[in-house]
Amino acid sequence: MTDLVWPERPACHGERSQYTGDLIAWRAPRIDESGPYSDTFRTCSWCGSIHPEDLYNAMKAGVARLGGSDWKYGWPHKFYVYGIPNPKAGQTVEIGSSYENRVNTPIMGAAPQFLHAKWYNEHLTDLSPECFSAMAELLHNKSRILFTKKDGKLAYSAPYAGFQALGDE
Repeated sequence: MTDLVWPERPACHGERSQYTGDLIAWRAPRIDESGPYSDTFRTCSWCGSIHPEDLYNAMKAGVARLGGSDWKYGWPHKFYVYGIPNPKAGQTVEIGSSYENRVNTPIMGAAPQFLHAKWYNEHLTDLSPECFSAMAELLHNKSRILFTKKDGKLAYSAPYAGFQALGDE
C-alpha cells in the first residue's frame, strides 16, 4: 500500500465552531506539566477525537484497544481507546486536590500507566478513499464493526444492535 495521506484538518463538523467562530482544527498533543497526563496524540478541537492517523498507528503497533460506547445516537458513533502509554506513567504528579478553609491542597500520587482517548467514527468521513479503506479494515479487525460508505454516506454493520467492542476480541 502506498503511503497514506491523512486529513490536515477535520471537516465532518464544518469549517468553524458555531459557538466561537474558531476554525476547527487538529490540536497538537497536550502537555500538562503538573498533571497526570501528557497526550502523545492530536485531537479534534470540536469533539476531542484522537486524530485518525494517530489512532491508526497505535492500532497497527498493537498498542491501542477499542471499547464500545452506548448507541445513544442509534449507531456505534464512538469508541473508547485503551492502552496508549502515558509518558508520565509512575511519576509523582498532582492527581487531585482538597479544598478546606479556603486553602487548596494538592493530592500527589503516581501518574497512571495509560492515557484516555476516544475516537468518533464520524471522522471516517474526513478520510480519502485509501485512508478510509485502511482505517475501516483495522477498526473492523479490532471491534468487529465494519464501516463502509453507501451512496457517499457512512454506513456500518455490527454483530447486533447495541454491540459493544470489547478490546481485541
